[in-house]
Amino acid sequence: MVDFSESDDLHMLSEDAPIPQGVREALRFLAFEDWRALNEQQAKDWVVVARRWREEPSDLFTFSVLAEAGAKTRPFLLEKPGWDVTIDFGKPSFMEAGTDGQVFFDPGQEAEIEGWRFFPFVIHRTFHGASPQVFELVQGFILYHEAFFCPELSAFQRVDEAGDLHTVARTTTAGDNFVVEVDAHDLRDYLAAVGCYLVRYHDHRRTIPVDIEDLLGRDFQSHTLTGEDHCYELWLRTDLRPEGEGSDSRLLGKDIVEPYDKPDQRHIWWASDEDRRFCEFIVDRADNGSLVHATCDEEELSNYFTDKGTPHFLTPIYFSPDVLAKYYQQPTKFQVDDSSVRCLDLWILPMDVTAEDLVQVWLGDLGRIPYKEQLYWQEFSVPPKGHITAHRFRRDFLAEWADPTLEADPAFHLRRSLEAVQLASSQRYGEEVFSPLREEDKHAYQTLRIPLSQEWKEFDEQIMSLSKITVESLNVPLLERESALKIDNEQIKGSIDLLGAYLSGIGVPEHEIETVTRPLRAIHTLRSRGAAHRKGDAFTNALRRLQLDTLSNRDRIRRLIADTAGALALLASLMTETA
Repeated sequence: MVDFSESDDLHMLSEDAPIPQGVREALRFLAFEDWRALNEQQAKDWVVVARRWREEPSDLFTFSVLAEAGAKTRPFLLEKPGWDVTIDFGKPSFMEAGTDGQVFFDPGQEAEIEGWRFFPFVIHRTFHGASPQVFELVQGFILYHEAFFCPELSAFQRVDEAGDLHTVARTTTAGDNFVVEVDAHDLRDYLAAVGCYLVRYHDHRRTIPVDIEDLLGRDFQSHTLTGEDHCYELWLRTDLRPEGEGSDSRLLGKDIVEPYDKPDQRHIWWASDEDRRFCEFIVDRADNGSLVHATCDEEELSNYFTDKGTPHFLTPIYFSPDVLAKYYQQPTKFQVDDSSVRCLDLWILPMDVTAEDLVQVWLGDLGRIPYKEQLYWQEFSVPPKGHITAHRFRRDFLAEWADPTLEADPAFHLRRSLEAVQLASSQRYGEEVFSPLREEDKHAYQTLRIPLSQEWKEFDEQIMSLSKITVESLNVPLLERESALKIDNEQIKGSIDLLGAYLSGIGVPEHEIETVTRPLRAIHTLRSRGAAHRKGDAFTNALRRLQLDTLSNRDRIRRLIADTAGALALLASLMTETA
């Protein structure tokens, strides 16, 4: 007879025991040694909270609830392997109670069992076979983490204080099988907040063609397997199959997931200074050449009311322009404009770009962004060089409205000019002369800028963006209607020619038409002969013809954006003046 220990070790399969190896492996499989070795309840990454996975010869089923945590709760939960609740726990329903058959409504929000309170965590829904059964997480968990569902990922995600996405829970499906997993940290954080254990109930079954009756000494054995965080009952039997044709096993029981000692600090940061951290940034270079650093903690900095013998809140800190690359790469999450970087509605960092092409930020403002973001900026901190811009001085110290100059930020002026054109066109014709970008292309407008480097990749990206915003967006139907001409590939070869014909038709002098169309033709040429295709002699000749060949890539884009801004400003005034 096989001897099972009353522990989780199951010392039944000693290598010295006279058991054929094939039968030994079969017995280990039936005893769920592989699954128990996973210790899913102790996982550091993902915790399975619901499962229905049938893959011959295994049938695994898991269901989870919450049980109030306490010193006496654990012994109660683990004293026996049986389920404390049914699979329908958590659903509102009508119940019958008492000897008189009185009917009452149970909202399903909690249950008291032998003096202990239980709460739903996943809800099992079957829909009577009309739709595949599912497990749904309780809304409290989703709301606690401010999570939202991503259909393309079959997952719930949350946004952290830095604006990064984290998957809180996910579902994996394969046919009728599915597993619901929850991030271990987010789960234990929630358990700490609600003061509960997660109790995972299991009902796993396996069937194999190997007959183990001779090893059992009979056709059925039951063994209780216990540990500090689990209690299972294992059945091994051969009485469910025709004699000699196979063996079955069932693992029924529960295990528990512990809560943290306290909830994650991100939920209650406002109530305590605990865990607040601040980076240091370069504020100066000493006479001996060493770099001087200072914290960005506002509480430690001097201000106009208190001199603490430390750097002032408004100490200018400078960064390599590469610091902005991360933000330009994710325009749906970050917004960069002439005066700030912002992340959704989570944080905003006022900034400026100096004549030295350095990003300038006030030291104290850096302390107001998440620590994770401070660490990122710290990597790009450089010694002071040059001065703050005149428009930043006017904004921050004189409280005046001040725009950056065309030379300092031509992209700002291009956007303003484009807005003026669209307004003038709408007022005159009831529609815009540049068709609005689709959602998938709006990044071209949002991230238009002077390249951060001299890389051809950045040059090509900005040429493509300029083209999308202007040449490719010209409203051809509007221009055809107002000019009474069409693109014929002869006299009118494209949308830029059509724009010129339209301007001529409303009485614009030829030299002003040339001023409007020349930058657009330059953009179209560089796109067609370089950015959208392999570069060759035609591209080199185009640079020479456009008098861009002696400039750096950054200055080439700077000039194109500035020229286009001027062209659009002129177009706006022409459409208004000739109306």
